[in-house]
Amino acid sequence: MVQAIVETMCFTDSVAYRSLISKELISAHADYRLPEGSRQWLEGEWSSIARKLPLSLGWPFSQLAVMWLSESSSPFLRERALKDEHFYVRIAALSALARGWSQEEATRELLRERALKDEHVNVRSAALEALARGWSQEEATRELLRELALKDENEYVRRAALEALARGRVDGRALALLSQDIDGSFPFLDPLEPISTDHLRKGAQRLQIAEATARELLASCEGLLGWNPLEGGRSKLEDAPTARVPPESSGAA
Repeated sequence: MVQAIVETMCFTDSVAYRSLISKELISAHADYRLPEGSRQWLEGEWSSIARKLPLSLGWPFSQLAVMWLSESSSPFLRERALKDEHFYVRIAALSALARGWSQEEATRELLRERALKDEHVNVRSAALEALARGWSQEEATRELLRELALKDENEYVRRAALEALARGRVDGRALALLSQDIDGSFPFLDPLEPISTDHLRKGAQRLQIAEATARELLASCEGLLGWNPLEGGRSKLEDAPTARVPPESSGAA
């Protein structure tokens, strides 16, 4: 049955139809329990299959695989999270560990390490988001998010770290002002850059508050973030003698 599902995903020509099929498969078979022979086959073939699939299928297939392998040992998933060549296999393995092994210190340490060191921006973002969901009350997590928000070389990761830091911890209006579309949703602003006067004006209009109030709301975030978002975090880094300052933004990631 497992092989038949994989073939269905692989040999459908339409990208849209493949995506629909993969979603239906995930929904229909998420609770399926693999026979031992199929489990061994999938553990051995998961990565090689994912590498052969287009992205529109590789990611859903990886999600389905970790659902089916949810009873697998954490060492198998840790190996995939660390060593698999495909980024969405690593993301799926990290997500499975964060869901199923959240009580293990090794899971938190792996997420932390991947948030800092994985070569792919999406994996680093997924790792920091998992940390924010599962360990948000820990100061070590907040410190890591602050570090990523200001020091990661990729703008997408910096924006994701800002959202993870701010969501649920700042005034809802401040959260909206920190987001690009002033709606409290991703994408968020690049935390390195000062918030522009134009963004502040538009935000005040949309939220129906005075610009002075908008400034006060943003300034109140400094204690949590570690920098004043009105000024941007770049000046904070430039003031630190040993800090490496990422290059200036060239647009959204």
